[in-house]
Amino acid sequence: MRVWAVIDTNVVVSAIMARHADSAVVKVLEAVFDGRIVPVVHAEILKEYREVLSRRKFGFSPDKIAAVVNMFEAEGEMATPTLADANVPDPKDRIFYEVVLSKRNLDAKLVTGNKAHFPVKPFIVSAAEMMALLERN
Repeated sequence: MRVWAVIDTNVVVSAIMARHADSAVVKVLEAVFDGRIVPVVHAEILKEYREVLSRRKFGFSPDKIAAVVNMFEAEGEMATPTLADANVPDPKDRIFYEVVLSKRNLDAKLVTGNKAHFPVKPFIVSAAEMMALLERN
């Protein structure tokens, strides 16, 4: 089964930085790479991935950054955000929320490490919840 999901930047960063291959964030990124999760993207999301992953404090190599972002570009389904009147405290997070809304017809999920930054909705899930969903199906 394939699942459509918007992957928050914090999940991508955490997966690359993870020390344990069995952590939920690593498994989510692996599921994107192996096609079980179809990433839903937008130009603003891809831009944020590039900018955040390029921060000096992370020390990610340009090759690693390119591999991850290029995969999201190549395998991702581009979406047009659905404008939402919702309380999203960080304006930079709004694009993730509005993009997932645009693909709710596909039962898309928003996978984040910061659920408190979004409205409480059943389609906003942690990496562990996403993996549980994939394992059930």
